[in-house]
Amino acid sequence: MSVADKLGMGPKREVVDNGNGTWTIKVTPPAWTGIEPRAAGIILSTGQYERYEQWLSGALIQDALFDLSPAQREYLLTGM
Repeated sequence: MSVADKLGMGPKREVVDNGNGTWTIKVTPPAWTGIEPRAAGIILSTGQYERYEQWLSGALIQDALFDLSPAQREYLLTGM
């Protein structure tokens, strides 16, 4: 989690339990960027979602979610 997130200036994240062992993470960029949010989010498996929570607790995103592309990790970080 970034300093901006801790200060309340980061992106907004919504987690949707798909009910089938996957979760969809939708990230809205901070309002000050003027960037429109993407309609679709990223779908994570159970293992990926557990590691997503580790990242939110302080792990480095490239270590926790090593199996996502750099673009997918950037989306989770910033919504962009």
